[in-house]
Amino acid sequence: MPVQTVHDNRKSQADHILLAVDAEECRRSLKRFKRAVWHIIEPADYVDGWCQDALDEHLEAVARGDIRKLVINIPPRHTKSTELVIWRAWLWTQDPQAQILAASYALSLSIRDNLKVRRILEDPWFVERYGKELQVRDAAIELAADNNQKMMFENTRRGFQKAVSVGSGTTGNGGDFLIIDDLHNATEAHRDADRENAVTWFREVWTNRQNNQETGRSVVVGQRIHDADVCGYILKERPDYEHLNLPAEYEPTRTCFTSIGWRDPRATEGELLWPERFSAATLDGLKRDLGLTGYAAQYQQSPVPPGGSVYNINNARYFTIDEPTQSYILETPRGPKTVLMSDCWKFCTVDPAISEKQSADFFVMAAYAVTPWRDVLLFDLVRDHFTLPEQEEQIVLWQQKYGFSFWAVESVAFQLGLIQIAVARGIPCQPFKTTADKVAKSSTASVWDANGKMYSRKDAPWLFEYEREIYRFPRAPKDDQADTKAMGAIVVCSAIAPGIWNPDDTTNKVDDNRAIESILDAEQIAIEEAEKAEQAKATVEVDPFAWMESHGGGD
Repeated sequence: MPVQTVHDNRKSQADHILLAVDAEECRRSLKRFKRAVWHIIEPADYVDGWCQDALDEHLEAVARGDIRKLVINIPPRHTKSTELVIWRAWLWTQDPQAQILAASYALSLSIRDNLKVRRILEDPWFVERYGKELQVRDAAIELAADNNQKMMFENTRRGFQKAVSVGSGTTGNGGDFLIIDDLHNATEAHRDADRENAVTWFREVWTNRQNNQETGRSVVVGQRIHDADVCGYILKERPDYEHLNLPAEYEPTRTCFTSIGWRDPRATEGELLWPERFSAATLDGLKRDLGLTGYAAQYQQSPVPPGGSVYNINNARYFTIDEPTQSYILETPRGPKTVLMSDCWKFCTVDPAISEKQSADFFVMAAYAVTPWRDVLLFDLVRDHFTLPEQEEQIVLWQQKYGFSFWAVESVAFQLGLIQIAVARGIPCQPFKTTADKVAKSSTASVWDANGKMYSRKDAPWLFEYEREIYRFPRAPKDDQADTKAMGAIVVCSAIAPGIWNPDDTTNKVDDNRAIESILDAEQIAIEEAEKAEQAKATVEVDPFAWMESHGGGD
């Protein structure tokens, strides 16, 4: 039923003027409008933040036509759905004739948001300011009596709002504004068919629904879930889309700039997007729950490619330490393999950095244990910003703690001085020299990793940040940890003997690069392969006529 607005004769002329002024101020400012109507659809108090201002500014730009096509990537629970609901109601204060199609991955979600838009439009606050009794700029907004349903409703100026979903038809309707709020369920990160269907629907159905391809507006908002999701398609194939990228933690190398003169205001690496709602402790918990790939995609808007870059996350291996038996427990596809600590040798790789600035490269020390079969176990790691004297002290403390056979320290410029200082204090430091670029230098580690020869300590406090860099390398904002991994693999493969390494001879000296389970279980694997061969032989199709003849069959 349409809203019946009753003129309140008790309101003075001054009251009507104040309402008209308030209505006009809200019409000119999406943020002011949002704060005014927030309580109509949300029970919780509005929490402000600069990220909310960024959303407002860019959606206002779309309404004005300064931006025609916009994709926004923002983490979950950052009020994007509520923002879009309020923006859709606000759009009718700009142009009551606007025809709006709004989509999500599930029709139930689209209908939910359509009802919220209607709730705002029917609320007395809105009716007082934009209804027929108080026309602002001769643009009264009333819902039409003959089309006011939950999936679609119109106003008396022939503007409409319609809810649709992936795979649903739009029954011939086109829109001036095409709005998408999460075209993927997060679970589709692991379902190629669903993800590909959404991309196909966006390309072949949704984009054809624009009333006017020259002037129509399109907005796509959502968290990333996969490198090949709808946003991934847009960013790779549709340069006509403006991109507002809002990762939960700031990465200086991915600073977002947009055509309206906006830029991410953060300056320090790791600075939070919305600390008022998502503190560092909260994000740490989400990292543990979601893991590397989930957090990188949904919260950092940087999904790890399925096959990785230099390193493939599918090859990741882990180990634990059993203190009572002083053993490393390696988790392998054939079950756990136990290696005594006393049978291993240890070394450390270092990628030094001289600056204390938070935006500069990190000083990284990576501690490795090497099994008798040259499996490389990363058991500790330090990554921080230190002065040169502090770096020296860190090296001394670690040597006292772990008793490394030697240190491989990348030797460039000032780093030679660090090596000389460490040697003078009795640390067995050796310069790691390389002329290859970072990617080429990582080739040995990439092969070693793919062969199941490199392990990380499970549940280590540094593991998440380490893997976030490693499995995005060389596209990650930093590569200091990737450098130590590359150095570690080269050292192990070129070691002359356990605990003995010549920095001037880095040729590969490995004869057997099989994974530990393939070596230790070689005899059992041979038996299993023989059994499989016998089974395959037994299941070879038999000629029925030959079988009958050999068994006395026939006429």
